[in-house]
Amino acid sequence: FLMNKDKMVARTIHFPQDLIQEAIQASRELDMSFSELVRTATCLFIKQGCQDKLKKILAEGYREKADLNKCICDDFENSDGENVL
Repeated sequence: FLMNKDKMVARTIHFPQDLIQEAIQASRELDMSFSELVRTATCLFIKQGCQDKLKKILAEGYREKADLNKCICDDFENSDGENVL
């Protein structure tokens, strides 16, 4: 993730003790700072949430258009093979 370090903002966050220990260990294993780990995890969380939201919106749209799509398919059922030699 590309982040402009000139525009970084400091925030105080609170973690349960066990989670902070896991995060510290993970940052060591991944050879990154704790802040970088938190930034990366936050970006991934947001990205995944946006993808999930988009999938739900698309699924709703497909469901809403299902009857129309079925009618269109039925209308063209007889013409599917007309131009095949």
